Amino acid sequence: MKLRFNTLFIVLLPEPKFVKKAAVFLMLLLYCPIFSQSPAGSDVKKQAEKLFEEENYIQAYKLYSQLVANYPKDVTYNFRLGVCMIYSESDKKKCLPYLQFAAKNKNDETKDANFYLGKAYHINYLFDEAIKNYSEFKKSAPPSRQKKLQVDHEIAACSSGKKLLSNLTDLVVLSKKELNEADYFRSYDLKNIGGKLLVKPDEFKSNTDKKKNERSIVFLPRTGDRVFYSSYGENTDNGKDIFYSVKLADGTYGKPEKVNGINTEFDEDYPFLHPNGQTLYFASKGHNSMGGYDIFKSSYDAATNVWGPPVNLAFPINSPDDDYLFVTDSLEKVAFFSTGRQSPPGKVDVLKINTERKPIDILAIKGNVIKETPEQSLKSKISIKTADAKGDIGIYYAEENGDYTLELPNGARLLFTVETPGLKTQTQEIVLPLATESKAFKQSIGYVNGILKITNDFDAPASEENYLQYLKVIEKKAKLDVNEGENKLVAPTDAKVVIAKGTKGNAPQLVEDSTSASPTTKNTKQGLDNKQLAGIAKQDAQESKEEASHLKQDSEDALEVGNSQKIEAGKKLASAEEALKNAQAITNVEEQKPALEKAQVLKQEAEN
Repeated sequence: MKLRFNTLFIVLLPEPKFVKKAAVFLMLLLYCPIFSQSPAGSDVKKQAEKLFEEENYIQAYKLYSQLVANYPKDVTYNFRLGVCMIYSESDKKKCLPYLQFAAKNKNDETKDANFYLGKAYHINYLFDEAIKNYSEFKKSAPPSRQKKLQVDHEIAACSSGKKLLSNLTDLVVLSKKELNEADYFRSYDLKNIGGKLLVKPDEFKSNTDKKKNERSIVFLPRTGDRVFYSSYGENTDNGKDIFYSVKLADGTYGKPEKVNGINTEFDEDYPFLHPNGQTLYFASKGHNSMGGYDIFKSSYDAATNVWGPPVNLAFPINSPDDDYLFVTDSLEKVAFFSTGRQSPPGKVDVLKINTERKPIDILAIKGNVIKETPEQSLKSKISIKTADAKGDIGIYYAEENGDYTLELPNGARLLFTVETPGLKTQTQEIVLPLATESKAFKQSIGYVNGILKITNDFDAPASEENYLQYLKVIEKKAKLDVNEGENKLVAPTDAKVVIAKGTKGNAPQLVEDSTSASPTTKNTKQGLDNKQLAGIAKQDAQESKEEASHLKQDSEDALEVGNSQKIEAGKKLASAEEALKNAQAITNVEEQKPALEKAQVLKQEAEN
């Protein structure tokens, strides 16, 4: 932003007080935004306001970034930048400081600051802080504003999120692709499902859909006589609902009917009827969604002709952001779904997963160091290795108050080496349970006559509040990075009961049986016989074959999307050539010039 300075000449002023007034006036001319802001800066402000009011947050984001850079203490600019970042930034934490500043320094233009700060906490899994700010917003917001922003629904979503995160499980992610929002669905592999995904045809659109230019995705099955799709129907009072139409003998589709039992007053979309005809997957902002679209599953009861209560597929498939278009194979072993939780504007992440859930591979443990004597330091260093002392897990430090947090492998046998100033460095073996729930695991480190004593409390029941202890784990798992083959945990029934040393009097804990490790684990192969070596080679070959198959599928998916884009580019090029031809035919030079420029732009876009 450029500043315009006015030159002011001060001649002789008879009184010192006049000199003082002139100096003050000069300062106002130089530094007051009313005088110093250039016309260009004023235009930026007006354009940013216009885009913000139109809820064009992506474009407004760029302008408010400039304004905040020039006016870092302006409350309104900070507020609007924070709101834009909620809907435009892939890193959801970046909006927090701007909205925190706006909520602390509210003015007439930022009355909604607590709502959007609540939204920022909400999408970052800080549900308690979100509820606190949503409730603060309700204290002063008029009922009409509360209804428009659906604040009660947001509070309910936070409560659902706490419940859904009270029992974490892990997900095997086979592939992850960031694709264009316009055609992401084309990357779904439907060869083993039978059918295709396409943009909803006009024959399934109501007049309201056409007016709103609604473009949802429809799964068209190869067999079967029913097609499920979303629509506003003839009004928008209840948002989008799931409908179905039956194929008639002449090949057309009959009158659309609403699906019983799954629609709410909020949006439902992206239905997928499983090939068995009895299972419907869909996305909804209602029911017990934790925010945005969550994916649900409902089963059909032929006797009552009713779809059963929708079941939330839970974290990490669902998040406080939009998760949708869940499509699974005939055996419901492998599935695709899409999410916008970490994608930049205009992009979507498409995931391929194994549907079977596994126990979470990380335990979060909250601990504290306890003083034996008043002068004992609490700032202890905790070094953790595997029980065979061959693998380093990590080094952790207790804070000044003695608190520490550990993230450790589920079901592992570990060596804790504790260094506390003034005391002898000592080691104790600890066995972690093979947990199937995200419990509030606790631990304390103390000394009895100078001898280390680590006490574990691993029997606390699962609770809705436990998600805070697992927040870092949740943030990591929410990224849905490819992790095939990483989590080797087995079900509890495959584990052996082992009593940990140093935990005398405690109940035996379930841990992973180290003797049943897969022969493909990358340990030393010394001492193996030829049969075992052959088995390892065979397993390695199978894994290589599977990897090659995955790479081939990725290639085919990329080719399909590329061909689709090539067709679209061809259409654009044809339109550009037609526009160029028409422009060349214009005889008026003044009219011809902008037409030629526009045609050249269209041609360049098509070539790109």
